[in-house]
Amino acid sequence: MSSDDFQQRVERHNEKAAQTRPRKTGVRKTSYGRLFVGALLLSAGYQAVKHTNANYESIRDTYGVNASVGLGIAGIVALLVGAVLVLRAVSSRR
Repeated sequence: MSSDDFQQRVERHNEKAAQTRPRKTGVRKTSYGRLFVGALLLSAGYQAVKHTNANYESIRDTYGVNASVGLGIAGIVALLVGAVLVLRAVSSRR
């Protein structure tokens, strides 16, 4: 391939690249639905962990250790998912 052919190919490629649409940039609007669901999950997770901690012995005696550990882990997971949803709802994209 001669250098003239190569230069022509490069120029055609550059012309095609210049025609692509630019990406939208800017700040995202706050998603109130996501914010509400995130806050709901945060509070539900907090209450689950608080309830498990306060009633550990009665839960353990009635349902076993696995139930109390599972409830605590489910509460922590709900806390984390809720926190992620709240942060995604209020954060801006730059």
